[in-house]
Amino acid sequence: MWVPGCGLSPLARLLAHFGLDVVATDVSPAAVEFQQNAAARFSHLTTKLGEPDPAGTFSAEVHDFRQRFRLEAFDLIVNVKAFQGFPPPDMAAIASVHAQALRPGRYAYFDTMNVQGERRDQLEQAFWRTAGSSSRCGHSIAGIGERCARPVIPHVFVLGQPMIPRTGEYAEGGPKWDADMARLREVAAEYRTRLALEQEAENSRIGAAASPCLRSASPKLDAMS
Repeated sequence: MWVPGCGLSPLARLLAHFGLDVVATDVSPAAVEFQQNAAARFSHLTTKLGEPDPAGTFSAEVHDFRQRFRLEAFDLIVNVKAFQGFPPPDMAAIASVHAQALRPGRYAYFDTMNVQGERRDQLEQAFWRTAGSSSRCGHSIAGIGERCARPVIPHVFVLGQPMIPRTGEYAEGGPKWDADMARLREVAAEYRTRLALEQEAENSRIGAAASPCLRSASPKLDAMS
């Protein structure tokens, strides 16, 4: 697996401890040097997980993930909080680099910080343009977004729920605010239903296709959780 934008995170080292073949990259030489010499720094975490799986490997190298990396080399990519800060053209390039680095039928996961409004649209569009119809979760989001595109309902998320700010034409609340909030709740409920169904199907698919390496690591993963 590939952990791009690894920074000073212990994630890559812990996954190697579980027996995975892990490549960590970062644009910062200082971060890469830290990762290369971090085994002792993270020992307080790894000792809680039991003996390391000898099948695991770890390497770290300098790389700007806006530039092409290893083609069809990875079964899994995990990008943690190292994506949403880029301008839209770079987001599209990054999504493409990640897609090209995956083996056919494999997955990349992006963990983002709180991103709302136009910036969220730009982030999701970068994935849609790259993944096309093969993006299962993206397909559901795109379908719901299309239904709400006309008219546009301005909203933010509060504790995971969409809310219309009491500003502008909604400053006094009233029938329009009530009607549009009802529409937002309807769309959010539909999205959650679709997402749950897709997640259930995806969990079944991953469980059926789990590699022997991942299966052997599962007791340690359970212990960590």
